[in-house]
Amino acid sequence: MPQNIDIEQHDTEIQRNDTEISTPTVSRDMRTQAQGQNLEKNKKHQTRSRWPEPIPGHVKNHCLNEFIQSMSMSMLAENTCAICNSRNSLQTSKKLLISQIPNIHLLKVSDDIKNLIINTSSLQMTESIQSNLNSDSSSFYYEHDTVLYKNGLFQQNKKNMCTMCEKCHTALSKGVIPKFSVANNMWLGDVPVELQGLTIPEEKLISLHRHNSCIIKLQSPFHSMATAQGALKGKCITFLQNTPNIVNSLPLKMADLCDTLNVIFIGARPPERIQLKRILTVRKKKIVEALRWLKKYNILYKNIDINLDNTTQLPENDIPESIMTTMEQILNDKEVPSERAGYIPDPLSNSIELNISDVIPCCPRRE
Repeated sequence: MPQNIDIEQHDTEIQRNDTEISTPTVSRDMRTQAQGQNLEKNKKHQTRSRWPEPIPGHVKNHCLNEFIQSMSMSMLAENTCAICNSRNSLQTSKKLLISQIPNIHLLKVSDDIKNLIINTSSLQMTESIQSNLNSDSSSFYYEHDTVLYKNGLFQQNKKNMCTMCEKCHTALSKGVIPKFSVANNMWLGDVPVELQGLTIPEEKLISLHRHNSCIIKLQSPFHSMATAQGALKGKCITFLQNTPNIVNSLPLKMADLCDTLNVIFIGARPPERIQLKRILTVRKKKIVEALRWLKKYNILYKNIDINLDNTTQLPENDIPESIMTTMEQILNDKEVPSERAGYIPDPLSNSIELNISDVIPCCPRRE
């Protein structure tokens, strides 16, 4: 029995010793875990306390200065490329002497373009760029079979300079014809004087195609009681037709004009005739000159005869009576908002009212 008691005491001491050995390890692990939890809590607390922080003043000033610099006139300035006639940022454009244009021989136009330029324009060949720049006869400068657009030419210290966009300069530097240059047959030319300034009725009288519908909406762009119409809004659909089977003489009859043109006026009072002349007038001389030019230079008008009977019916410089008699009028202010529905928001809705004398008042001025 005593021996058994000793053995049990010995086992108890061993277990007690094991417990004493393992207890410090568990305590350290618990302390480490508790410290980790405390650190995480502190981090979360610090994060919550720091965010969102007020933006420092120097950061605000830096952002504001960058914005002002990016929106400054010098950064937004544009100029025109003398090669492709496109508008580009002044920051990326190149300014150089005309004599220093790389591979300028690549800008020589074809014989077809050359003949077209000479025959259809009133351009006079001059050796002085300055004299050509001062001329309003055309928008381009032509010399040595090369076409440069006037808007991209200037003189600096009595030297002939030009501006080039980055794409044209890169192409010429690599020995490639610029994509939108006249040398690549990308040529539209100037609108002939005979076709400039045509009103909508005049265009329709000499047109080979008919519109399914064309509506002119006369309405104040400022939505103000004291301002007037300043723009046209409408929709039109054009269907390609077998032209030879439709028309063989122009201009059209005045009676046919109202089949495709309808004017709707919305406002507080009807417009005066003089106010409509700016957009709806028909000029006999202008139409005859336009048809003669088209017959001479447009292959689609080659076989079109100028109908003298229809020409004599045209007014010298006035609105056709057929348009005035068929014009619809909605004299009600309440209709204006509904007619406006569907258009994009007008950025000028809160602009300072303009005093324009040659426009159509949408509503009478209220004192």
